Amino acid sequence: MAFFQLSQLSLKQVLRYSVMSFLVLITAMVVGIQWEKNILLGGFPRINLTGRQRMLAERMDHYAFAYAFYRKEGQSEKAEEALRAFGEAKQVFENTLKTLLEGGSLSLKNGETQSLDPAPQGAMRESLEKGMEMWAGMQGALQSLLADHSSEEGKKQALQQIEGVLDAIKGEMNKATVLAQEDSTATLQNFALVVWLGLAMGIALALFISRFFKNKILAPLHEIRLFTEKVAGGDVSQSLELPGVSEKTELGQLVAAVNGMGSSLKDLLREVQGTSKELFAAAEQISSSSETMFRSVDNQVQSTNQVKVAFSEIVQAINEVAMNSSEAAQSANQAGESAQQGGQVVSGTIQGMHTIRDTVVDSSQSVERLGEHSQKIGKVIEVINDIAEQTNLLALNATIEAARAGEHGRGFAVVADEVRQLAERTTDATTEIADAIQSMQNETQSVVQKMQEGTQVVEGGVQQAVEAEKALVGIVGSTDLVASKIETIAAAAEEQSATVNEISNHVEGISEGAEISRTGAQEVLSATGRLTQRAEALNSLVGRFRT
Repeated sequence: MAFFQLSQLSLKQVLRYSVMSFLVLITAMVVGIQWEKNILLGGFPRINLTGRQRMLAERMDHYAFAYAFYRKEGQSEKAEEALRAFGEAKQVFENTLKTLLEGGSLSLKNGETQSLDPAPQGAMRESLEKGMEMWAGMQGALQSLLADHSSEEGKKQALQQIEGVLDAIKGEMNKATVLAQEDSTATLQNFALVVWLGLAMGIALALFISRFFKNKILAPLHEIRLFTEKVAGGDVSQSLELPGVSEKTELGQLVAAVNGMGSSLKDLLREVQGTSKELFAAAEQISSSSETMFRSVDNQVQSTNQVKVAFSEIVQAINEVAMNSSEAAQSANQAGESAQQGGQVVSGTIQGMHTIRDTVVDSSQSVERLGEHSQKIGKVIEVINDIAEQTNLLALNATIEAARAGEHGRGFAVVADEVRQLAERTTDATTEIADAIQSMQNETQSVVQKMQEGTQVVEGGVQQAVEAEKALVGIVGSTDLVASKIETIAAAAEEQSATVNEISNHVEGISEGAEISRTGAQEVLSATGRLTQRAEALNSLVGRFRT
C-alpha cells in the first residue's frame, strides 16, 4: 500500500514535499561531502607526516652513524653536532609518532600547528603501533650508543641494533604511508561517489517532479484553458470534467470554480436573453407611442397656429369697429351742433327761415348719413357676432385639444375657457349695440321725416318755424343719445381689443410651448429609435452564446 496518493495531494503539499525532498537530498550531500572532505583533508597531513617519519628515521640513522664515526676519529665537535642533530630528529620523530597514534596538535617548522585525529583502527594504526614498539625497544641500544662508559664494541653493537630498528621503522612508516594514501584514495572515491549519487538522485527527483507537474498540473491546466476558450467563444452549454483530480486539491477547487462560473454565466446569459427580448419589445412599443405623441403634438401646434391667426383677424376687426365708432361719434356731434344752430336761427328771426330751410336740408342730409353709418355699424355688429361665434367654436376646439393633451394642455384649457367667456361677453355686447343701433336707425328715420315736414312747413309759413324749432330740439336730443351710444360702442370695442390682445399673447405662449413639446417629442422619437437599435444589437450579441 502506497504511503500516499499523489493525485490526492494539493499543490502546496506537492511543492512542500518537493522542497523537503530537495532539502533532504542537498543536506545529505552536504553532510556527506563535508564528512568526506574532512576525512580527505585529514588524510593528506597524515600522509605527509608518515612520509616525514620515514625521512626522520633515515636522518637519525645517518646522524647515529656520523656520531659513532666522528667519536671514533676523535672529532668531538662534529660528533657533538651529529649528536645534537640526532636529538632534534629524535624529538620530532617521537612527537610526530605520538600525535599520529593518539591525535592532537603538532608544531611544524614554519611555526604553524597541525591538528590530527587519533589514527583509526586498521592496518595503518597497527603499523604505527608496531613502529612505536620498535622505537621503545630501541631506547636501550640508543642509551648504550650515547653513553660515554660504553666500550667500542658495545657502541658498535648498539649502532648496528639502532640501524636495524630504524630500518624496520622505516619499513613500517613506508607501510603506514602507503596505507594512508590508500585510505585517502578510497576517501576520494567515496567523495566522488557521494557527489555522483547526489546528482543522480537530484536528476531523478527533478525528472519525477517534472513528470508529475506535467501529468498532474500542466495537463489539467491545458484542459481548463481549452474549456475557458470554448466559454470565451460563446459555448457555455458544457461543463469541465477532469478524471483523477480530487476536489480537495487546488486543481479540483479550480475546476469547481470554473464550472460554477460557467453555470452562473449560463444563468446570466439566459436572463440577459430574456431581458434583451423584453427590452426590444418595450423599445418598439415606446417608439410607436412616441410617434403617436409626436403626431398629436404636431397637430396641436398646427391648431394653435390657426387659433393665433384667427385672433389676429379678430383684433384687426375690433380695431376697425373702434375706428368706425369714433367716426360715427364725430358725425353725431356734428349733427347735434348743426341742429342747435338751426334752432337758434329759427328762434332769432323769421327772416332766417330760408337759412333754416337750408340748415334743415343740411341736417336732413347729415341724418341720412347718420342712418347710413348706423347701417354700417349694424353690419359691423353682424361681423362681430360672427367673430364671437367663431371664437366660441375655436375655444371649444381648443378645450377638446387641451383635454387630449392631458397634463401638458391644462394651461391651454384655462386660456380657451377665458376666450369662450370673452366670446360670450362679446355676443352680449353686440346684442346691446344692435338694439341701440336699431333705436338710432328708427330715430334717424323719424328725424328724416320731421326734417321733410319742417322743410314743407318752412316753405309754408312762419307758424311752422316754431314746430321746426321743436323738431330741431328733438334732433339735438337724439343726436346726443346716438353720440353717447356710439361712444359706448367705441369704449367696448377698445376693451374687447385689449382683451383679445391679451388672449393673443396667451395663444402665442401656448404656441411656443407646443413647439417646444413638438421638439421634445421629436427628440424622444429619435432616442427611442436609437434604443430600439441598441436592443436589437444586444439581442444579436446574446444570441451568439449557446446555453
